[in-house]
Amino acid sequence: MNILVAKTKITQLFYIYLMHKFYFIFAASLLPYFGSGQQIQEPPIKPNYRLAAKFSPEKLKKMIFSTTIKPNWINFSDRFWYDYASPQGKNWYIVNPALKKKETLFDSESVAAQITKIVKNPVDAQHLELQGLRFTKDEKKVRFQIQSTKDTVKSKDEIEKLKNKSDTTKKKLFYLEYDFVSKTVSEISDSTKVKAPLAWASFSPDTNTVYFAKDFNLYWMDKANYLKAVKNEKDSTIVEHQITKDGVQYYAWGGDEYSTTTGDEKDKDNETKRKRVWISWSPDGRYFTLTRKDNRSLRPLWVINNVGSSRPTLETYKYQMPGEIDSTETEFYIFEAATKAPRRLNITAFKNQTISNWTKTPDRNSYKEDYFINYWLGNNEEFYISRSSRDLKKKNRLVKGECKWNGQSYYSGTIKRIS
Repeated sequence: MNILVAKTKITQLFYIYLMHKFYFIFAASLLPYFGSGQQIQEPPIKPNYRLAAKFSPEKLKKMIFSTTIKPNWINFSDRFWYDYASPQGKNWYIVNPALKKKETLFDSESVAAQITKIVKNPVDAQHLELQGLRFTKDEKKVRFQIQSTKDTVKSKDEIEKLKNKSDTTKKKLFYLEYDFVSKTVSEISDSTKVKAPLAWASFSPDTNTVYFAKDFNLYWMDKANYLKAVKNEKDSTIVEHQITKDGVQYYAWGGDEYSTTTGDEKDKDNETKRKRVWISWSPDGRYFTLTRKDNRSLRPLWVINNVGSSRPTLETYKYQMPGEIDSTETEFYIFEAATKAPRRLNITAFKNQTISNWTKTPDRNSYKEDYFINYWLGNNEEFYISRSSRDLKKKNRLVKGECKWNGQSYYSGTIKRIS
């Protein structure tokens, strides 16, 4: 009897073991289904733009500080200054490579204290921000701007450009000057701010004549009228003189590098705007050269511009596709500055060739007053030209000599091939 009871218990225990094992295997087989169900029920991951913004270049600058040095050359000399920011603050340094010497430009704590008294805002040396720092021509002072929290009224010109005419206030920008001898900071007039020349103006070496392109042609004006344009480009009293009259779209004397047509009509207002023309001057200012490109044989390309405006616009411009034969033809001209008379130089060697006039590396002599003069590479009698074939397999360097004008729009120079 005891043996029978024992066998029965063993059988029950074995049965219970088998049932537990079955349930365990069955439950384990259902786990993938439950897991996939949970994954489907999980909400989609949303982009975390705030987290990404923490690693934007502007935010990283505040954590990484300066990693490179940018030299700012002082009046085309070998000396330069630079600023360098670290967790301890920003400092300004001046370097003289010839003497192998580097020193701080000024005492940041003293400058910050003096600025605080002028702008009536607390400024500390560790967070000193100087805008537009530059040396004066005598190199005895530096000028810069400081942005304050003080409100001031915008100028008439600024208000005229506003769409919202009620927005007439802005934060005042202080114009300051630091004297290296007295080590003092003083406020100066905003009229001392250096205004960049108008982007479309190309000056003659004596700066009395300004050249530009308009309506696809070449124009000039004297300095008095240019100064009117500096104040107001739409001044109706500005006198312009037209040099060429045969310029058309895609075969212009200047200002047509990226000529486009929007919709079915040309942008008339864009055509009448003054644009820059790239000319190169002889050292004595008697001659200047320029290239003229003929894109009329190129077929047009149409694209839809869907950025930058409320509605997409259709734009058309000349563009060369792979395999097309016709390409841009470049012409080379030399002008006598006194008569404004052009003469085309026949330097054609390859079909669809590219022509470029080599220019002098800019130095302090390339500036007259605050105006940049683009001189050709060479002297008063010679300048250098390079020409290359469309496939760039053929290339020549040329020199044009004997710069003489016979008074009848005829240039009696000769071409010499260098290589």
